[in-house]
Amino acid sequence: MRKLEELDIRCDHCRYGSRLSGGEIICAKRGVLPPHFHCARFRYDLTKRVPEPKPRIDTSKYKEKLNVEDL
Repeated sequence: MRKLEELDIRCDHCRYGSRLSGGEIICAKRGVLPPHFHCARFRYDLTKRVPEPKPRIDTSKYKEKLNVEDL
């Protein structure tokens, strides 16, 4: 598990924040805030984190070496 210092501390990932349309966050403690804001009441909520997608591997250079038709 990542340490708190390594986490992306912002209202997007806070227990008290909920996303509004337009990218803003509504906080139960502080009201409407920008998404990259954070305060002393920040509590990390693992379920709000969206992982980055894995990079696609370019298989075109390997098809010729392996002689495989469908990779």
